[in-house]
Amino acid sequence: PYTTLFRSLDGWLRQGPSEKYMHDFRMEVTSEGLYLKTPAQIENETRMYLWSPANFEGDQWIEFDFRLESPKGLALLVLCASGMQREDYITDHGLPANGGMGFILRDLRNYHWEFVRRVEAMRPDVETQYLAKNPFGRRLHCGAIPRLEEGRWVRLRMIKAGPRLHGSMDGRTVFDVTDSPFDNNGPVYNFGRIAFRQMYHTALRYRNLTVFQRPQNRSAAGARK
Repeated sequence: PYTTLFRSLDGWLRQGPSEKYMHDFRMEVTSEGLYLKTPAQIENETRMYLWSPANFEGDQWIEFDFRLESPKGLALLVLCASGMQREDYITDHGLPANGGMGFILRDLRNYHWEFVRRVEAMRPDVETQYLAKNPFGRRLHCGAIPRLEEGRWVRLRMIKAGPRLHGSMDGRTVFDVTDSPFDNNGPVYNFGRIAFRQMYHTALRYRNLTVFQRPQNRSAAGARK
């Protein structure tokens, strides 16, 4: 497995925010893991991604702890992120200058799970959850879980096994859905980098990331395209 305690960011790639807003941005390796805080201004240039050093292929089991440290914000996990021809987009094309959402919505094949959603027009009494397949904008899940406590560590687990995607927090299922290569939204993805993304006004800590991967049966649904 690939593991990191986030005591070092060797090989990780930061995308955004722009230099204009760096005075209000923090990315620090601490004794409790990685601390990320984005600027409060509502601008495309205040958002950011942190991309994994490596690509992962086949079935994937991703786990990490996170701790919400702001009353507002939006954080998401990106997985199986590659170019339109299944290439390593970052190696071949480089990264955009800012961390705008359009990058994963239009330019990459990927799944993304919004596990913290505390921005405009979101319900304040629950934690809404959203899972999508890009660049097709296919909504795989939209729901809600009890409100997360600020300052408390939560264990997030994301499993992609063939066409099945299962997400949980502290062992409680958030979604359990099945993708399909036959509904006009591209193949089931099984290759690419992972990333953590934060919008404006968001502060979180991350620690204990582990990624397991195993080869996938090419004759199964979601085989390599």
